Amino acid sequence: MSGELILKIVPQWCMRLGIAWKISMLDMKKNTPHNKFKKGLEVQMFEGRFLRGSRCSRVSMHAIGVCLAAGVVLPAGAMEIDTGIEGFTGRFDNTLRYNLGTRIDGRDRRIGNNANSDEGDYKFDKGDIVTNRLDLLSELELDWQEKVGMRLSGSAWYDQAYDDDDVKKNPAIAGPTSYDNNKYSNYTKRYYNGLSGEILDAFAYTNFTVAERPVNVKAGRHVVYWGTSIFSQAGISYSQHPIDGQKSAASPGIETRETFMPLTQISMQSQVTDTLSLAAQYYLDWDHIRVPQGGTFLGSTDFLMEGPDRFGGNTPLANFRADDPLGPNHKSGNWGVAAKLTVPQLNATTFGLYYREFDEKNGFWVFREPENPTQFRAVFPRDTKLIGLSMDTSIGPYAVGAELMTRRNAGLSSVGLSTANEGARGNTWHALVNTIFSLPNTPLYDTATMVAEVSYDYLEKVTDNEALFNSEDNSRVCPLGKDSGCATRDAVGFNISLTPQYLQVFPGVDLSVPMTLGGGIRGNTADFGGTSEDLYTYSAGLQADFRKQMTASLIFADSSAEIRRNGSTYYGAGTWQTTDRGRVTLTLKTTF
Repeated sequence: MSGELILKIVPQWCMRLGIAWKISMLDMKKNTPHNKFKKGLEVQMFEGRFLRGSRCSRVSMHAIGVCLAAGVVLPAGAMEIDTGIEGFTGRFDNTLRYNLGTRIDGRDRRIGNNANSDEGDYKFDKGDIVTNRLDLLSELELDWQEKVGMRLSGSAWYDQAYDDDDVKKNPAIAGPTSYDNNKYSNYTKRYYNGLSGEILDAFAYTNFTVAERPVNVKAGRHVVYWGTSIFSQAGISYSQHPIDGQKSAASPGIETRETFMPLTQISMQSQVTDTLSLAAQYYLDWDHIRVPQGGTFLGSTDFLMEGPDRFGGNTPLANFRADDPLGPNHKSGNWGVAAKLTVPQLNATTFGLYYREFDEKNGFWVFREPENPTQFRAVFPRDTKLIGLSMDTSIGPYAVGAELMTRRNAGLSSVGLSTANEGARGNTWHALVNTIFSLPNTPLYDTATMVAEVSYDYLEKVTDNEALFNSEDNSRVCPLGKDSGCATRDAVGFNISLTPQYLQVFPGVDLSVPMTLGGGIRGNTADFGGTSEDLYTYSAGLQADFRKQMTASLIFADSSAEIRRNGSTYYGAGTWQTTDRGRVTLTLKTTF
């Protein structure tokens, strides 16, 4: 089992947005722990076998299940580059994706009448086109005898639905919008309208041996994720890389590798024995997550995050200016080490041990200059430490993964004025267990795959700035309690994905019916990346694969939450402000 590859694919916020994902699997054998793909997966995690830098030759059953949940699409029509030089190979892959989506939910007055969430709600009416977007992902790989090579990738986009850069608001609400002159800022126009693009991967790698043991080293912009979590954002890979939530929300059917934001780093992995693998990484860069911007269709709060210019609304805070986010003093210095041990006597179960020190990519909001506050900004906690354990095994037909980890000096949910640009800090514990399995064939479908995960988050103690902690027990900052999203001592969440498939419905055409459901069973997570009680997301649709070269899907996605009244206003937990954004999206995608 030393050659298997474990992948961390998608955090929970993707499920919150109700995005339907897709996988095109080739040569997968049912209920076996070792399987092969004809083409490599793009997001690499370590456990010893590596090829061409980011491509891999073998994956575990658990990794396949992760892909099922996350929607990795494998290139079917990649262009092999004929260099004319023996041992020097190249690939140039392009994925073209088109999305056409419409809003099918009417406006909920409890959301639309809220001064801090009306702009996103009023941007589009029921029946309007909310996305008319074209995306291109291009990837170049060069390799010399599988010893040295490089990878370069980039994406470009344009969305006609955002040609209108007017910021809409509820006409019954007084006060300014969160954007100057009621026009989107350059940041929002770039990432939502385009035409624009960005570089993703840009790294070189080398493969060599030390004492006859393989070693792989990468340097440059790339992504490495650790752990076995499938949906939960609070796992071992928490803040290992920032996630591009705004692109995921704006472009359903997105390639998973586009949602991970590469950072400049040096990473290493080695298979030191037949059963032991080691890995390490050292960052030379830092960046924060991207979330749907205020005033856009899936933006939950009007003044978040980098796009809006001011607070807006009808409160005394309306003209408070948005300042640049505050990250670490130095972007380099985050690091981590990991080890994985496979025990053949325990059904080839693999155990992992991890240690990381990092500056978080999720943050809290603070008002500056408490004596005379006129600005607000996002602040990202620094110097968090994580210790984690993982387990990956097969129990009969079930692939099972589990994690247990603790964060020390972690950022906690915070509210209020801060004199030191800091929020509450504390120590937390997190656990999760997941499984992937194939369902027996029935007259209802040819084959089906189920993916399920349950997560648990626990606050051990608050260590700093307890007065700012947004806890249900802190009535000064949380007068409405747990139902308004304030943190509880612990929280339980779940996610389920079911995908029935119908093979060769027509010559060369496979159909699938992807369905997802996720949410918070109990409690609101005290730190970042967890769940909110009674907030649920769900999606269902139909997808067709044409000869593994083109896919077409029609997906419905929505969310629900408990919305409660407080006098003339309403409140809820998590992203309750987007629960009236039910939508149907047609996605066409091809690779060449």
